[in-house]
Amino acid sequence: MSCVQVIENVQVTTLYGYYDIWDPQSGENGEWVRIYVALGTDTTIYYGMQCTDDIDVSDSGGGQLIPARPQAQILHVDTSDPNRPILSVSVQSGDWSYPITDIELFWADRRIGSVPSTGDGNYDLLLPEVTNIGDGGWDIRVSACNNYGSCGYAYGKGFKFTQSPAEAVEDIQAYYVQNKYWKLANYTHKFAQIYSTMTWSMTEYGQNSRVHLKENAVSIHLEPATPKPYLFADVRSEGTLRDTSSGTSECGGQPVCYIECVYKCGYLGGLGAFPAGVDEINGLYNPDVPAWMQFTGGSLRVEIP
Repeated sequence: MSCVQVIENVQVTTLYGYYDIWDPQSGENGEWVRIYVALGTDTTIYYGMQCTDDIDVSDSGGGQLIPARPQAQILHVDTSDPNRPILSVSVQSGDWSYPITDIELFWADRRIGSVPSTGDGNYDLLLPEVTNIGDGGWDIRVSACNNYGSCGYAYGKGFKFTQSPAEAVEDIQAYYVQNKYWKLANYTHKFAQIYSTMTWSMTEYGQNSRVHLKENAVSIHLEPATPKPYLFADVRSEGTLRDTSSGTSECGGQPVCYIECVYKCGYLGGLGAFPAGVDEINGLYNPDVPAWMQFTGGSLRVEIP
């Protein structure tokens, strides 16, 4: 707390700059003193004293100079490359005598980066890779400090959550041979794609952190007394930055089959604004005969909302 004795008892709110007060203790017989205040400082004059909470003061020409606090503002996040998301910020020193020297980025209260200051202006800071961000709400803080040790701050937040699987379902009719006769089996084909979504408290450019495709599962529901076929299918992503694919033949071993055969295979891992997962059955094999089955349908697509 720093105070100057004055003769008035009023409240003064100054957005930026200075004001003049009469200080009877300044000089031999009292004189006008110019008080500089920081952006947004509320100053109260009471009981003959003017006080401020800002302790960053120095003597300048007989008056008290209170350096303006640096200002920081988050402009936007750019996820055009979700492996290197960029946070853009703007900083202003507010006082040319006290330039900004340090600009630092904190993620969940942990310092993860900084850039050297070359003066007032815009700066880019590197955020964590989107695929490495876990579920939850993550605090973002930017600090801009001057060479006197006074800092300004800007705050934001990132949110990432795993959602309920996006699913698509269809009926499949499959024909198989038994005792030299063709028989019909009805199956329910289901495709489930797990994914997470990410949003930001600030404007996002690129939008490629919006959806992160994860594991998927392909299944067919069995009717009683129908064969439990081996299912051969390909699962692929569409609309991501790097579309990938996987097949049930890559799962290893046989599926779990009771009233349903479930193939858990494939981690697409794609990132994008509006991606989709596609499942295409290209073969049903009856191990009881053994022989390939004839079927209709077998293609499912889930678009992430």
